[in-house]
Amino acid sequence: MPEARAAFEQGTTLLWGFNHAAAVQAFRAAQQADPQCSACYWAEAYALGPNLNDGMHDENVTPAFDAAWTAVDTAVTDKEMALARALVLRYAFEGGNRELMNRAFAEAMGDVAAQFPDDANIQVFHADALMNMQPWDYWEADGVTPKGNGAEILASLERAMALSPEHPAALHLYIHAVEASADLARAEAAIAADETYLEAAGDAASALYRFGYYPHNIHFLLVGAQMAGIKEDALAAAQKLADVTSDEVGASLAWVQAIETAPYTAHAQFSTPEEILALPDPGDAFPFVKGHWHYARGIALALVGDLDGALAEQTAIERTIAEADLAGLEEQYLPARDVLEIAKHIVEARIAQCQGNWDSAEHHLEAAIEIEDTIAYMEPPYWYYPVRQTLGAVRLQAGDTQGAREAFEGALETQPNNAWALWGLWQVSLIDATGEAAVSEARTAFEKAWLGESEPDLGRI
Repeated sequence: MPEARAAFEQGTTLLWGFNHAAAVQAFRAAQQADPQCSACYWAEAYALGPNLNDGMHDENVTPAFDAAWTAVDTAVTDKEMALARALVLRYAFEGGNRELMNRAFAEAMGDVAAQFPDDANIQVFHADALMNMQPWDYWEADGVTPKGNGAEILASLERAMALSPEHPAALHLYIHAVEASADLARAEAAIAADETYLEAAGDAASALYRFGYYPHNIHFLLVGAQMAGIKEDALAAAQKLADVTSDEVGASLAWVQAIETAPYTAHAQFSTPEEILALPDPGDAFPFVKGHWHYARGIALALVGDLDGALAEQTAIERTIAEADLAGLEEQYLPARDVLEIAKHIVEARIAQCQGNWDSAEHHLEAAIEIEDTIAYMEPPYWYYPVRQTLGAVRLQAGDTQGAREAFEGALETQPNNAWALWGLWQVSLIDATGEAAVSEARTAFEKAWLGESEPDLGRI
């Protein structure tokens, strides 16, 4: 039926864009137009399930279970029946072990993918099922070796793209599958489409989309502006984030709390100490967020030479690590204590840097890097910049140009177009007198990446 097909296709588009709540409504509209549409029930059940950014909600268990079984009851073809019976395993029984059900579904989808190797959609669903077993953790530390099911994920998505080169879900998931690899030049995000959708949807837009995915894209803009040195855009995005995030959504989703920390890191990198110290206390409801407030204040106080004040902020971070309840965030894969440990070490390094105690500054930065290197990939990273660039700055101040070069080059391995690290390499080339051509090349690379009005300074790198 045309009405059912139109609603189903709309739901599929929303699903591939990770707007799951709106997709469910579209699939239910398709069911009303065609009550015997097995795929429409299957898609509803699928959209109600866990995804890369969100777990299974209790209120979705029963409707997902019912929709999956209705997909079985209305299945006509062998393909519909195979898909429906696989999906039932994802919701095998209420109150069941989510990890085991995710694994059972992924294994069953592997069988379905083998049975229908020329169906791009099935290959994508198989890859997505595998990705949900290890969200955002597809590569070993070398960025080259696939981790867990990583190789099978890539194979399924690449098969889907070979069958359908413009398949939106295959392309979307492939970006997520490869962006933490050694080749980082394949992922980008946009805000305008979200704002258009939210304006049109009004109150019908889900809280997750309005207060999660939309801020997520603004977060990308903020981080991109930070990396390019665009102070005005970074601080404008920071203000926008503060206006569009929701404490209610942040209370249930760790990655949304990670977004809520971003304004403090933007201020720490660009604002004057007076502006940073004027930022209001965010309160105690979200200790991880408040830890970043203490971090920004510690940076500001170190910059003005109030080292006792900076040490007090470092102590507050340390207390948060030791006493705050961060287990809920860590259960959702946000390494909250590790991130705050990095913040603590950097404040300590900034204090030592202000004292000209280069050995102590290096010690704290190397400790921060050791932690940073263990943190699984996230987009944007849980820690907002590569700590090696600060290590490069300290080594440059200490006169260790070779060590500084190594640190800046290490920073560029994780953020290849990072203007701050490129500036550092330019300064190293000037001091090392590596030749006019090398200096010119380093300067050109920096100027191509840096979009800010004034150059970086060593106290903010």
